[in-house]
Amino acid sequence: MIRHHFRDLPIGRKLTLIALPICATGLLLAFVAVTWLSAVTLRRGTEQQTRSLAAVVAENSAGALSFSDAENAGRTLHGLAATPGIVLACLYQSGEPGSEPGLLATYGPQAASRCPPRPVEQPGRNRLQVLQPVRAGGELIGHLLLERDLCVLRRQTEVTFATSFASFLLALLL
Repeated sequence: MIRHHFRDLPIGRKLTLIALPICATGLLLAFVAVTWLSAVTLRRGTEQQTRSLAAVVAENSAGALSFSDAENAGRTLHGLAATPGIVLACLYQSGEPGSEPGLLATYGPQAASRCPPRPVEQPGRNRLQVLQPVRAGGELIGHLLLERDLCVLRRQTEVTFATSFASFLLALLL
């Protein structure tokens, strides 16, 4: 019955009915590709920005670490308040060879209790941690651990998804 009905349609209508699913599939693939690429690009950009920030803060903390100056190290870390998304910073001073590194300064809510006893990255789903060595005169004198909340990144990805999906629907309707 449906085949018989399709056979009786004008050629323009047949071409439209054939082209519509093909175009919809192409639009769907483009939507998925744009959304995925945008999410990956945002994630990589955030990681690169966090690593750059960690390198700058580590460089600025080298003097305080060299002299075990917790007050100046704390001031340097509190400068991170100007960067949205940074929720934790832990500055570790290298001890003598074979000894445990010591926590010199922290930044963030309840940072002293949230900083791990040793400087290690512990990646999580909603956070990004970067561990940056701190050097003075080529010698390793400590480590900086930065943690960034990825909720902002997730919100940006959701906005990109919604925009791409709306564009997909609009193009499909047209």
